[in-house]
Amino acid sequence: MAEASTKAELLSVLLKPSSLAVASLAITLLLAGSGVAEACTCAADPRLVPPATALRDSMAVFQGKVSRIDRAESWWRHAGRRVRVWWYDVRGKRPSSFEEDLRKWQEGPGYGYVVHFKVARWWKGGHETQTVVRTGFDQGDCGYPFKGGEEYVVYARRNPRGEALEPIADICTKTSEAAQAMKDVARLDEARSTATAVKGGSQPPNDDP
Repeated sequence: MAEASTKAELLSVLLKPSSLAVASLAITLLLAGSGVAEACTCAADPRLVPPATALRDSMAVFQGKVSRIDRAESWWRHAGRRVRVWWYDVRGKRPSSFEEDLRKWQEGPGYGYVVHFKVARWWKGGHETQTVVRTGFDQGDCGYPFKGGEEYVVYARRNPRGEALEPIADICTKTSEAAQAMKDVARLDEARSTATAVKGGSQPPNDDP
């Protein structure tokens, strides 16, 4: 009886209009993106960076299919943070302590998506058949819009939040859908062959975009 009573009380709370409104708002905000980052600025347009240069500057480069996309933190923790961001913005001011919490969150291991790949081929950084990269929530924080089941050529850089965390693949890297990267794939193969030839003293070919 006590357990049934507790469940009934909990259900009555959740079914209150105010609770339903908050829950609905949390889900809406969660699906809309991060709602935290302001804008993404890349040092250079990745489309103009030659594949060989991107290969040289990346920690890992591979072609693979997305097998799973996970949120780096729990759904409810993220939804709760989104609601707090919305509430403070409605009030017109975010407390300095909350801004500091957001900064630590964005710079910590709980931020963004962890994207799992089944790897078809590597150009740099590994040899495993499975790997993961980290990306932001949306283009506002430079997140790349990976989709489950789609295949990509991924250029990943070292994660500035820590050596132990997954490398970053975002819209500031040369990452693209595999179907749109056929020329890049040919250039990457060429660059890898060039690297081997350079060790033997051969002259590397030109690598214009």
